[in-house]
Amino acid sequence: MFFTDLETNRLHLQSIAPMHRYFIYALFTNEDVLRFHNKEDQLSDLYGADTEIAEWNQPEPHNQHGWVLACKADGVAMGVCVVNNWDRNTASCQVHYDMHPDFWGKGYMTEAIRTIIDFAQDKMKVRCIETSMDEENVKSIKLAERLGFEYIEQTVEDERIYRLYF
Repeated sequence: MFFTDLETNRLHLQSIAPMHRYFIYALFTNEDVLRFHNKEDQLSDLYGADTEIAEWNQPEPHNQHGWVLACKADGVAMGVCVVNNWDRNTASCQVHYDMHPDFWGKGYMTEAIRTIIDFAQDKMKVRCIETSMDEENVKSIKLAERLGFEYIEQTVEDERIYRLYF
């Protein structure tokens, strides 16, 4: 398999799988998480979580992958990170992330995204990673900037686009 589980000092980044359905449902029904999402991102039932999981588990080769961030110490799921729109011709992809509010501000997402950036650069051979977020999502903007992403533009939907070049 091309996409594999990853590790950091404190985290296991587990490939999204059916065993994560309850966590995915809890994450994408949480008001704080969804505050900066489009309405269609909200799940209405567990079947919605199953659909999301199936999307991330299509047969390889595929242009996207998702990981659930789990704490090494106790195995508790905390968030998700995904790479998508991987274009091998342009050596680019996108990264997106969500963290359950119980774990905000502890540096877990920074740790996870750094590992995914390394994976994208070393294994996927990308030279550019793009991310986007709502203009009011100040914490996510600061995270992207801290990781070296540069502001590119703002969309008409009030999303800020950031890119990281290697």
